[in-house]
Amino acid sequence: MDETSTYLFPNEARLRNLTYSSNLYVDIEKQSIITNPDFNTELAEGQQEIKMVYIGSVPIMVRSDYCSLKDKTESERI
Repeated sequence: MDETSTYLFPNEARLRNLTYSSNLYVDIEKQSIITNPDFNTELAEGQQEIKMVYIGSVPIMVRSDYCSLKDKTESERI
């Protein structure tokens, strides 16, 4: 399988029975805080950073900023 990508238009997604959506990724930064029995808090050593964590798919509304039809004219959309 090659790793090329192309634009998917809403009508093509409908005809191919696909979901017109985009993957959602986040960067996570973890910092630990330790609370002692006398309620003094201190930061644990080091931070952990995790990049590009997949959290799901988000549907794309037709003609929204993320839609491939955003800048198309009425005649181009048809």
